[in-house]
Amino acid sequence: MDFTANFYSVNMLVIFGATVASMLFGGLWFSPVLAGIKWKKLLDEDRRNAEITSSPMTFIVSFVMQFIAAGLLAGLMGPSASGWEGMRLGYVIGFGFIMPTLVTINLFEQRSWLLVIIYTVYGILALCLMGFI
Repeated sequence: MDFTANFYSVNMLVIFGATVASMLFGGLWFSPVLAGIKWKKLLDEDRRNAEITSSPMTFIVSFVMQFIAAGLLAGLMGPSASGWEGMRLGYVIGFGFIMPTLVTINLFEQRSWLLVIIYTVYGILALCLMGFI
């Protein structure tokens, strides 16, 4: 197998920007503007009305995780990749790795299919956005 990742050419400023964009997209995705109302309703039902909170640590860890994803994506793309190629790679990773993992976990947890779709579509679109940037 001939596989070469180009981490030497990774631009940390671009990775930081892609991470911020992904976090902002997540805020929009899980807000009442897009999927937030249905997500919260399904999650509330799933947790039997347990309180859903977001501490600062949740956002810090989420940022670090998105930064890792953006850095790995940049390293796999290489310095000459276009935005379209980055989106395609984000889609392939999302569809090929994120979706099967989330579907499997959520099936074992017996969660609603709509909740699985909300999580999966977010994961795929966030990677596409990071890849484009």
